[in-house]
Order: sequence, then C-alpha cells, then structure tokens
Amino acid sequence: MDTCKALREKGASVTYLDVDANGIIDLQQLEAAIQPHTILVAVMFSNNETGVLQPVARIGAICKQRQVLFFAMPHRQ
Repeated sequence: MDTCKALREKGASVTYLDVDANGIIDLQQLEAAIQPHTILVAVMFSNNETGVLQPVARIGAICKQRQVLFFAMPHRQ
C-alpha cells in the first residue's frame, strides 16, 4: 500500500478493487477496471490473516489478454 501511495504522489493513477464476502477479487470488476493506460495489475496472492488465495491463473490470463503486466505479491510472514 505504501508503494501505491508513493506512486499516487508522483502522479500515477491507482485503482483499488473490493473483494467479495469470501475475500476473492471480482474478476469482472478487474476486467472493467483495466483501461488503455493500465500498465500493471498487482494482487496479494494469499492473505496471511485469512488464508484466502486469489485466482492468480485467471487474473494472469486476463492481464495477458489485455497486454498488462501482472505481479502477484506473496504474503509476508
């Protein structure tokens, strides 16, 4: 989150997406959020507090189709 804040302070546009009741990103919302100027999607692969795993293969496929870089951050222990 600090990195996103620093990027915003430098003029970058940052979009945050909500998760559903199970803590999973809404893939339709992700697709809708990717704009022509989007260069990167970053997702926390697993939540170290809840154990939720994001569908990184599906997110990666969306990003590949839209030609956007994808970074899945591992959780910190």
